[in-house]
Amino acid sequence: VLTIGFAYEWKKGALEWD
Repeated sequence: VLTIGFAYEWKKGALEWD
C-alpha cells in the first residue's frame, strides 16, 4: 500500500510539474 500511495503521489506531482 505504501508503494502504491507513494507512486500515486509521485505520479500526481510529476503531472503537476510537467
